[in-house]
Amino acid sequence: MSSAPGEALSYEKPANEWTIMVFFAGDPHLSPSMTSQLKAIKDAGFQANTSVLVHYDPNERGVAVTTFDINNKRKKDLLLTQQKATIIGDGKDPFVRNLLEDAINGATRPNTADQALRTFLDIGAKPEYQAKHYMIFLVGHGVIVGNDMFLPDSNPQSGISLTQLGDTLRHFRASIPEDAVIELVGLHSCAMSAIEVIFELKGVARYMMATEGESFVDSWPYRQLLKKILNTIDYTKSKEAQDSSLTEVDVNCLISSINRLSLHNSTDFMFSGLSADLCLCSLDEANVEALEKPIESLVTALKNAMKPPAGWDLDKDWRGKELIKLAHLEAQSYFQETYTDLYDFCLCLSRRCAHEQPIQEGLKADFDVAIKALKEACNAVVEALKETTPNSVIVHSDHFGPLFQYSHGLSIFFPWARPVQEEPVVLDDNVLTRYEKYEFTKALGKASWLSFLDAYFTGTQRKSREEEDGKKIEAALVSQNGNGNTVGIPANAAIINALKDGPRLGQDSPALKDSARLGTACTCSIKNYPMNFSVSRTVIDDPNPDRPVNETVVDDSNPDRAVKRSGIDDPGTKRPKCVMTPKGTETPLRSRPSVIAKT
Repeated sequence: MSSAPGEALSYEKPANEWTIMVFFAGDPHLSPSMTSQLKAIKDAGFQANTSVLVHYDPNERGVAVTTFDINNKRKKDLLLTQQKATIIGDGKDPFVRNLLEDAINGATRPNTADQALRTFLDIGAKPEYQAKHYMIFLVGHGVIVGNDMFLPDSNPQSGISLTQLGDTLRHFRASIPEDAVIELVGLHSCAMSAIEVIFELKGVARYMMATEGESFVDSWPYRQLLKKILNTIDYTKSKEAQDSSLTEVDVNCLISSINRLSLHNSTDFMFSGLSADLCLCSLDEANVEALEKPIESLVTALKNAMKPPAGWDLDKDWRGKELIKLAHLEAQSYFQETYTDLYDFCLCLSRRCAHEQPIQEGLKADFDVAIKALKEACNAVVEALKETTPNSVIVHSDHFGPLFQYSHGLSIFFPWARPVQEEPVVLDDNVLTRYEKYEFTKALGKASWLSFLDAYFTGTQRKSREEEDGKKIEAALVSQNGNGNTVGIPANAAIINALKDGPRLGQDSPALKDSARLGTACTCSIKNYPMNFSVSRTVIDDPNPDRPVNETVVDDSNPDRAVKRSGIDDPGTKRPKCVMTPKGTETPLRSRPSVIAKT
């Protein structure tokens, strides 16, 4: 529409049919790579019927959070001159424009990471951005299952839990038009392709794209992805498409293309010695809920196989438990054994169950029944998770590099031992109590995966050193596995408290900390040791039992207070104190030269 001389120029805005939303949650290590991706999105161009919104939080103190409506000004400029508001790619023009012209009034720095995401998504529900189709990409640190610190924000310190992520996306789904569809949720973060996640997000969107293992900021090519999306949408407006009755986007084909582009771009990271995987999942409610029965059967069979028969020597490992532990050890795992590929675990366990087992004759019949049920349950889960199975939640599952070659699409939370956590700030806010609130746990009820984990942690835990040695040593005043229980402290346990409260060495791996990986450090182990505080007898013995009687000593906790030592405690129970001579033989302290003894 033209305007009369002297009047403000006006234009008719084309209908907005697609809204693409990208949420970048940066930190000092990720932000430079995210800035490059922002420029790539800008350089991809624009299409008249598509809006591209980007949230960028660099997580740097004193630096603002910015929301961008990518290339909106350039579209307006073309419309004002009666031109088509579409330019995809830079063509022959090598000039890359800056992002200042795209900044809009959007999200400010919120109180929590969850509020930041919700506020950004609310912008996409505003009338000017409402559309028939949405895509959402969330980029930042992941490892959400159990950890519950997705897209962490250091200012203020917070992260998004799995239940919050589900609630936030459902809130957005309810805010957009009823006939609108979230076609894809791309979780561009480490360890997000998990069965717990698809249960939490079922029905929110049509598809989810994510990785079971590591992901990298530059591994998803946003310029190429956006060009593919824009070109596909723009083609439906062409005369050729209209003549061929192809005026609607083939969404399934488009989503598969996005998955393939991301996979092929990621594959070049092999030249840096890296490995990764990528999975495209269906979030269709019926497809996700179809997994409930196979997993319930698996959990029941696993718990039954863990139980030794009556009369079994409990000092020996029951063969059913051994098979489960061996399959767990063999199966594809992620993030220092925090997660295990569910398909691969069932595959490994099924193969082991197929072998003849060395069980004594009197117990073999019952054992064979339990192992047969376990094998059948494993095979049912494997079949349900195959790409070729009709209505499977796994649409595409791929990998590159050796580290994740046994990935089949969905991981499950499967650490070797009960998670250890510092005493929570909020009562009952720890890994397993949060896991209990997941939709995945609630959907399975008494046959939940959590019920198996509890049996597994208890049944595979090694006896404490004191139990194995048949000796009991006083415990120190420390929490037992994060549950806040404390017991009496021995008289000479200052060193215990120093170790407990002192700085940890190597808590964060430099390789993880300094790279642009989208995960967080983990301290899981394949060892399932008792986590009650255990020390050797020598640690709590008097460090200098040979001090003369009535010697004046200084109380370390109060240097100004001198006390009289009245004697040696339990002198009959002390073993001879020895030191190592240069030749490696022990010499009693009293035989050493007096100048050394005095020290």
